Amino acid sequence: MISDADLPAVERLLGAEADAVLAAAVAHRRGRIQAATPTFVDYVPGRRLGVRYLARVEWPDGTREETLAASLGRGEAPAGATMVDAAGSSVAVWHYPVDPWLPGLEQAWDVNFVRSLLYELGLPAHEITLA
Repeated sequence: MISDADLPAVERLLGAEADAVLAAAVAHRRGRIQAATPTFVDYVPGRRLGVRYLARVEWPDGTREETLAASLGRGEAPAGATMVDAAGSSVAVWHYPVDPWLPGLEQAWDVNFVRSLLYELGLPAHEITLA
């Protein structure tokens, strides 16, 4: 487990308490985190942490797997993120790829959008897939 005196919330975001931090991103729409597993971590010791999670979320109409993200230490809170206090630190949480710091990411993850864009540019688009 990573421990960082400058970013005390690191342990919560990478440990068993991550579910509680992520809960704020779904609670306002009556969702409940059943489980969350980190799938990507971007960590600069003492400065910032970004984590992407695969989460199983229970909604009033059923349970789905969704991708959520959390960021710590990146400065001012981005518009569209839910802010959560974790270990005395302010953590931004959101649904991925609707990334408040990367406004074009949602379209870049949309295979049909990318195919259409490539077609309009006269480039081959038939082999586009998401990894």
